[in-house]
Amino acid sequence: MNTFSAILNSLEVHRNKVDKLITEFRKQDASNRATFSDAYYKTSHEELVSKYKEKIAAEKSRASETVNLHIDNIQTSLNNWICSPISESTVNLLLLIKSSGMKLSMAEVEALEGKVGNSYFGNRLVTQLAQENGVSLPRERASLDVYERALKNCISASSIIVGGYYGDPVEKSLMPNNVSPHIAAAAAVGAPLQPGSSFEKAALLWDGEKVPAPKTRLTADDTDIIDNMFSDCRGDDIKIGQKMNRILQESPELSDVMKLSKYRQYVQDRQEE
Repeated sequence: MNTFSAILNSLEVHRNKVDKLITEFRKQDASNRATFSDAYYKTSHEELVSKYKEKIAAEKSRASETVNLHIDNIQTSLNNWICSPISESTVNLLLLIKSSGMKLSMAEVEALEGKVGNSYFGNRLVTQLAQENGVSLPRERASLDVYERALKNCISASSIIVGGYYGDPVEKSLMPNNVSPHIAAAAAVGAPLQPGSSFEKAALLWDGEKVPAPKTRLTADDTDIIDNMFSDCRGDDIKIGQKMNRILQESPELSDVMKLSKYRQYVQDRQEE
């Protein structure tokens, strides 16, 4: 699951939890209406609304924190990738070619493209050299503003769901006054989550450009999952170390994630053996 898929999954989980709370609210409210007198029902309804507004607000706070962590992970890894260095010898070669004014062929430009690999600025330099030599590359790398715009679109889409989803149909009695009915309506039909959404487009952009998007921080859900993996060890260092060995033997790709957890020392100990 890439990071954009993780955001989508978090938003779907959030909608399901809000739906569950609204279903509970409606069921209890209907029961109270059938059972209580009109006067007492009015009081109980107000109390019930207040109770479920608090529950939904708490769920939205949790969802917002999770989504923001995913966004921060993407932004941090994007910044790290943009600023990742290329070898000094490659830089010197590119500068030498540029300053000499020599003409490059398509094959030579492609060779330079292979030399800089997945480096953002390395590819920008090669693209500039290609343009100066009248060489058309198969495709040009996206500029930073394209990535930033894609990420901002995902942030906007997330805010519509987290800030505006109050059921489908919308449960207006549980919706704060500062939430736009138009936003709530868009969230109700799941417009930001439909095929061709901002998340899908961003994921395709990141994958197509081979932009790394590793986790840099763990969400609360990530932490809970990892803690559950080691719950049977009951804090025993030897058992935790043995289990970490088994986990990383079976799924070595989890190494980077484990390094972000409180069990990071066991990963380091294993690598030093």
